Amino acid sequence: MAAKKSVQLSGIVVAESAISSIDPDKGVLMYRGYDIADLAEHSTYEETALLLLDGDLPSSEWLAGFESELAEGDLPGAAEEVIDRSAGEAAPMEMLRTAVSTLSSSRPSSRPAGSRAGRRMCSSSRPKTGSSARPPSTLGRHRASSRHASTPEH
Repeated sequence: MAAKKSVQLSGIVVAESAISSIDPDKGVLMYRGYDIADLAEHSTYEETALLLLDGDLPSSEWLAGFESELAEGDLPGAAEEVIDRSAGEAAPMEMLRTAVSTLSSSRPSSRPAGSRAGRRMCSSSRPKTGSSARPPSTLGRHRASSRHASTPEH
């Protein structure tokens, strides 16, 4: 027997957010007024991150500056330790959730959430690609650490 869909909270607003909204009639999730399907198809990680952080899609100059900022980002030691310690046991999403929690407190900022703190998390969780890749992202580090953890010692 299939589980019955709960409709007890249908139509009840549980939170107000300027970042996301849902059109229940169309089944559309929107970020800052943009359909996420359109964002996934037409924008980059960096463009979407700036949209979420700043409220608008970035100009090419702003995007270039943000990309440079992201390229310089490293994982803080506390996040590296959490990833390395959990690599053999934790699933990637469990590890990512825990690592992001670590990132939010690793270099506290006096600025409100969504500004510098959000940029640090974007930088630390962004996949590093290309020949000039810096230390790996949270997921890349987990992948490498879990392979190392599962290799028997000789």
